[in-house]
Amino acid sequence: MRQLRACQNNCRQNLILIIQRNFVSEVLRTGAAVTLIMLAIFLVIRTLGFLRMAALGEIPLEGIVSLVSFKLLSYMDIILPLMLYLAILLVFGRWRKDNELTVLAASGIGLSAFLRPAVLLMILALTLVGGFTFFLSPLLVEAGAVVETDLRNRNDIGSVIPGMFVESQSGRVVYFVEKHDEKDHKLRNLFAYASDLGTNVVVIAATGHRHNDSGSDYLVLNDGVRYDWLPGTSSYRVTRFESYGIRIRRQPSGQLVVPLRGWATVQLIGAQSPQSVSELYWRISKVVMMPALILFALAASAGYSRRYRVLGLLSALIIYFAYFYTVFSVIGRFSKGAFQNPMGLWLLHLAVACVAVYFFWRRSMNRSLIPTVKGTS
Repeated sequence: MRQLRACQNNCRQNLILIIQRNFVSEVLRTGAAVTLIMLAIFLVIRTLGFLRMAALGEIPLEGIVSLVSFKLLSYMDIILPLMLYLAILLVFGRWRKDNELTVLAASGIGLSAFLRPAVLLMILALTLVGGFTFFLSPLLVEAGAVVETDLRNRNDIGSVIPGMFVESQSGRVVYFVEKHDEKDHKLRNLFAYASDLGTNVVVIAATGHRHNDSGSDYLVLNDGVRYDWLPGTSSYRVTRFESYGIRIRRQPSGQLVVPLRGWATVQLIGAQSPQSVSELYWRISKVVMMPALILFALAASAGYSRRYRVLGLLSALIIYFAYFYTVFSVIGRFSKGAFQNPMGLWLLHLAVACVAVYFFWRRSMNRSLIPTVKGTS
């Protein structure tokens, strides 16, 4: 009899280990898929914004890839917590739909069996989120600010997009290039319009290329025609040329401004301004929130039946965004100088963590999240 019980216990332990490994594996796979979807949405939105800036002549087209890459990676400390939260909800939702959680419950394996893999996921999440929020994201934000400043300080022709009319920053010149040949770096079928000192000038050329002479940039046009005329008159002048140079004016050099998100964490620790202190609190909060969010995800998605699994998913998402919004609002008050003592922020994290532990305990005991009060007769 003892051998039979020992065999049953060993089988149960092996089954729990298999389920735990399968849970971690599915959460990581689902999380990777969710992350790719979120990154794709973010990529499209940011790319459209930078394309609009390029069309307005604010940045050159070739700088979009580097800017989008820096912006995308700098927000990983925000994307990763939501990714892991959604991954746990989706995995438990599928297991609930396929009656796998029901079978596990009938076998005596409850929610407490998922605490060990949840701790493993928590350690992984804390490492990744902490690495991004304290080190990588500030570096990426600073690098993005440097690249954007350099792009904004480029010359006018640097923002010309083949097939589009682009206005210079001064508003006095309009460029159009039909094609940019990557092999010989020549521009094909160029058009330039300038209005200066009461004279309108139109220049059309078959080819062109950029040239630097003694620190000055020129757009050299070949095989073209220049038209000069005064507005309101019928007199104009036509000049044909084999080679014609247009000096390209550079924009005034803009000063590099790195936002607080790009400051190193060591700089924030020594700073005294409310904005820098609130940024430091926000970075710490993004790490502190992870354990409570993982417990909320387990508790909110494990206790609903198949019929109400959508309700469980929605309630879990409401908890997530309510928690994030509350913390962000409190930290926003710090940045405005409304609060001086951070004790309220840490008490908020502690209260949410206690509620998460309480919810997880009630779910592991197969009870509802909120206890019901029975009346006495």
